[in-house]
Amino acid sequence: MIQSANSSLGKRIIIVSNNIRRFKTSDNGLGKSESVILEHNPNDIVSPFYIPTDLKMLQTYLKKFHLRSLLHGKGEFYVKDRDYDTLEVNGVKAATFKRLNFNDYYAVVNFAKWIADLQANSLKTNFVTLEKKLDDDEKNHNLFDLSANKFVGKVNLHPHTSVKLTGDVLESLIDTLTKENMIDNLYDMKSITEFFDLLISDKEFFYFNHKVVLQSLMKNLFVGLPDIFILETQFEKILLKFEEYGLDSSQEENILVFVDQFFDQLRRINVSKEPLSDSLMSSLFNFYTNTELYDNAFMILQQLLKENKCLPRSNHLLNYLTRIEDPLKLVGVVSMFQFNNIDNALFKCILNKVDCYEKIKFITSINPEDMFKDLSKLPSILTKLEVLNKEELDNGMMYNRYLSYYLREFDVLIKMKESETIDQQLLKQVVKSLYKVGNFYNVNLYLKLAQEKNILSDNLKNEIKQELSQIVVTSDTMSIEVLQNGFKELVDTKLR
Repeated sequence: MIQSANSSLGKRIIIVSNNIRRFKTSDNGLGKSESVILEHNPNDIVSPFYIPTDLKMLQTYLKKFHLRSLLHGKGEFYVKDRDYDTLEVNGVKAATFKRLNFNDYYAVVNFAKWIADLQANSLKTNFVTLEKKLDDDEKNHNLFDLSANKFVGKVNLHPHTSVKLTGDVLESLIDTLTKENMIDNLYDMKSITEFFDLLISDKEFFYFNHKVVLQSLMKNLFVGLPDIFILETQFEKILLKFEEYGLDSSQEENILVFVDQFFDQLRRINVSKEPLSDSLMSSLFNFYTNTELYDNAFMILQQLLKENKCLPRSNHLLNYLTRIEDPLKLVGVVSMFQFNNIDNALFKCILNKVDCYEKIKFITSINPEDMFKDLSKLPSILTKLEVLNKEELDNGMMYNRYLSYYLREFDVLIKMKESETIDQQLLKQVVKSLYKVGNFYNVNLYLKLAQEKNILSDNLKNEIKQELSQIVVTSDTMSIEVLQNGFKELVDTKLR
């Protein structure tokens, strides 16, 4: 799990660093190319998918005064680009921190303090302790149950599916229902919301008359001292119907105005200042995502994470993440990995945004017990390692190192042995990855396991041979950890 800057190691580093004067980049022999890292304020650095660990800070002291870097100099950080006059953030610019040669002790200590400051700020802004998460199947389907609605059969909506309803006609209808004692008075919120439930549940009617209905709803619901729970429920119903009916379009200006007004009114009457319901906020988050109002969506996401201490529904979060590339709008989402059973589609989406091996390791180390409990997330990791290996042709040893790490952490061979069935696609992926680094010894072990499980059919052999035939194993990529003599021949024999 992540350790905060308040851990004993973090405290020691910060205490030591605070007792040493701030190092000036123009002094003490720090060259121009090495001073760049210290010119960036740690509070202005955004890193959605990586936070320096306590081990990283310790290494700044234990290593020699050279070969210092962050993310092996490969992964990008993002520095806020501020207006010099107003200090407002205009965006971000990418920065990588490669090898830094410090030939002065105070420079090294200053670097360690910079790392500690970066960690503390990243933990504060980018990692939120959450207490709950919403599941996709937690939507209250009873919200739209009209079986007990007293207005069903009493109000005929069909004349207004071809001729638009006017505000006056709708208000007249409410007055008539009040006179007939179906609505007690203007403060009878239960009956009024039942009436509007009927209006919004008829797709043809609501699609045709939604502007008038929404205006009337705003007029009649916020009367006196309304029940905020009833209002939250009604608001969520409407948001879900917008999505179902295809009315959550950015072209529907009156709908956007309604949503903003309703949300503002809810916050105004929320005298308890307790967070609004998790389910409502997740639906509102998804609405703003669908309407491409990403600033609003990010604001709601932050409220969900920090005030509600809740993770939105996974399908809502996935909808957002597939659309967003701006690092400023991705802070906090890594907090999801403190939960068990994170959806594989979400995990894959995050991996697609990661640009170096160490960020993958950081994400998978947040909750390792759950991450490595089965092999469900291994295929996405192997695919991402392969992508990074192609992008970093000069770094085959890094690929080999992280491949070995994940095969060991997932305990792949043991889990496959203990499983009644083996995922043949995963088996091919593992064999291909090991073959790529020249680890024929372990390739042989997996093929032997396939033989023992009676799944190494001629078709599977041909598929594996076809994929392996496209791989060129060179001395640069071949594993140096395994004695290879004779094992390639065993692999060839098993695939005949």
